[in-house]
Amino acid sequence: MRVVLARGLDEIEVVDETAAAPGPGDVAVELWYAGICGSDLHGIHGAPVPAYVPGHELAGVVATVGEGVTSVAPGDRVALLPRAPCLVCAHCRRGELVHCLDLRRPARGGWSDVVIRPERFVVPVPSALPLRHAALAEPLACCLRAVDRALLRPGDTVVVLGGGPVGLMTAILARHLGAGQVIVSEPQAPRRDRAAALGLSVLDPATADVANAVAGATGGVGADVVIEAVGLASLMPDAIRAARRGARIVIAGVAPPDQTWPLAPWDVFAKELSIVGAWGVETTFARALDLLPVLGADALLGAEFDLADASAAIAAASGPSPGKVLLRGAAAVREET
Repeated sequence: MRVVLARGLDEIEVVDETAAAPGPGDVAVELWYAGICGSDLHGIHGAPVPAYVPGHELAGVVATVGEGVTSVAPGDRVALLPRAPCLVCAHCRRGELVHCLDLRRPARGGWSDVVIRPERFVVPVPSALPLRHAALAEPLACCLRAVDRALLRPGDTVVVLGGGPVGLMTAILARHLGAGQVIVSEPQAPRRDRAAALGLSVLDPATADVANAVAGATGGVGADVVIEAVGLASLMPDAIRAARRGARIVIAGVAPPDQTWPLAPWDVFAKELSIVGAWGVETTFARALDLLPVLGADALLGAEFDLADASAAIAAASGPSPGKVLLRGAAAVREET
């Protein structure tokens, strides 16, 4: 089987390995589609590291199962969780699975033709859902967590800062769940064009002041919800200025840990803002799979590349792609040919 190894600084190698047999309690999945996430790009474009296998947005078909596996069988279509809560720590016992103190993560990512995971990481895919759509379950689950944390109410005006794959999914999801007006702020024209084609309001923060534009669209009131979906601390002042009094601001983008922004406590105090984070898929993954058939998932997809062309896929995902870039495993290629 083919495996993608990344060593940082864009050094990508596709190597051949012998696929291992699943051990007791494990499931071997033939990869069909893998999404490329911003966190994958952060690792690949970061400082040199020992070679590792990226990838956690995964969907495929069960090939074989280990002893004791009962929830899936060979031939089942599945999506894979990126991590699983321990179920025994203090947070898990309170039902706060996202905040598990001992999250279980696979030893390696999933950019390979065969992926082996413990049974609890494997989630059956609804029969009507194409597997390329199922690869969107993990990022959509992150977006759903952000909208949950926003306490979205019917009719709310929602501003999404960032029109990349996560921002676009968040905007469409907010509209589906009852937002009255959704505005996407995005400097890249291809992403604005995709959002506009989907019926979303757009603005270019390079040419328009975000807060003023939002005020103009809301009769001077401001947004009920602002969701930062890029991972840039520099966007937070715009989020605070665009928010109305009593608004909810959600930080959903993955910013580097050392990024900060100057915060005036008065702004939060005087406007009674709620600023929260959104991280994790433990409580939203199954809901995301159920929502994908009704969200028009094709509009969320971008280019597709064979696993052997991982370098080209990474380059495409690093640019202004308006949709999710996918890698195809050998099983998907066989089916299509």
